[in-house]
Amino acid sequence: MKKSIVLTIIVLLCVSCSNSHSIYELKTSSHQLISQLERFSYDKYNLIDNKIYTSWQVRNKNNGIGEWIEIRFNAEQSIDKLKLYNGFQYIDNEFGDLYYLNSRAKRIKVCINGFKCYDQYIPDTKEPVTINIDEPNVKLIKLTILEVYKGSRWDEDLAISEIKIVYNKPFYLIFMYGIVLLLIIVPCYIKRKEIVNAIASILKKDDFNHKTYEKGKEFEYFIAEILNKSKEFEIERWTYDINNKRKGIYIKSDANPDFMITHKKSNKKFFVTCKYRSKTLKNIENQDVVNWASQKQIQRYNDIAKRENIETYIVIGLMGIPSNPEYVFCVPLSEAKYTDIYLNKLQKYVRIPKDKAFTLQSGKLK
Repeated sequence: MKKSIVLTIIVLLCVSCSNSHSIYELKTSSHQLISQLERFSYDKYNLIDNKIYTSWQVRNKNNGIGEWIEIRFNAEQSIDKLKLYNGFQYIDNEFGDLYYLNSRAKRIKVCINGFKCYDQYIPDTKEPVTINIDEPNVKLIKLTILEVYKGSRWDEDLAISEIKIVYNKPFYLIFMYGIVLLLIIVPCYIKRKEIVNAIASILKKDDFNHKTYEKGKEFEYFIAEILNKSKEFEIERWTYDINNKRKGIYIKSDANPDFMITHKKSNKKFFVTCKYRSKTLKNIENQDVVNWASQKQIQRYNDIAKRENIETYIVIGLMGIPSNPEYVFCVPLSEAKYTDIYLNKLQKYVRIPKDKAFTLQSGKLK
């Protein structure tokens, strides 16, 4: 009986999800800009592809003013808000950070169902900008560009990366979710907890992943070579491998960051720890993040930095291969407080070119 009720609820949830929240048509005022480079595409459907590193772009002599985007639904929808990701949020090997090179939306006109309209200011930020809708019967949303932030290189090209639609959940769906929780999750909680604890105890015994370890060491050597060629810095300490303990004898300093480097002129010391990640992950909000460390590791790095009174930086290699990653970021530990770092936050710490020698600029490691 319980199984039949659960199956019925799941079917109803799937039907309700599949028949609603669907965009029937996406229109724009002009054809998208055609790039001369094969690696770029500026199609209008980039606006709803759940990837903030792609973008829709158009070109006109007014820097994009007057252009519009129209979202039409196949049935009336209850919509809470939109989340708009402004500009072209991508870091290119040739051009660098593209966000400020194109024009971005500064003020837009929002129209619901063709008659309820209002102006919305868009701050010049890579963070998602909330556009409140809070309407129960939405069939059409139209966004018109009224004002822009001019791009520093391609000012005639307007770019918007993504528009996410946040729907209001009907009461019956919330009720069904509650039933599912009661019938499935709660009864299984104790058993699942036992399984998780068992797996955790096994992992504690042997949590060493050789493939991950080799990739990490390979990236560490890549950074060591860059540090070694620097005229400003010298490597003072290269931490002994914590996973290659000295015949089972744990040395406290083995837990330190990978490198301690010294600025030759000022004698200022820095800790550098290296992290390689082959790809980004999606968080609960479907945003691209880099999971760079565990909370326990972060706490350890902060404790060491405080105890030694040495500024610490996280050098992250992303994508490509460990010995030649596609991107390299140099992030202050103070800006990496959590296990996940948003990709759009990382962009301001990108090193271009990635293998350039480390330097000290305004007291900061670059």
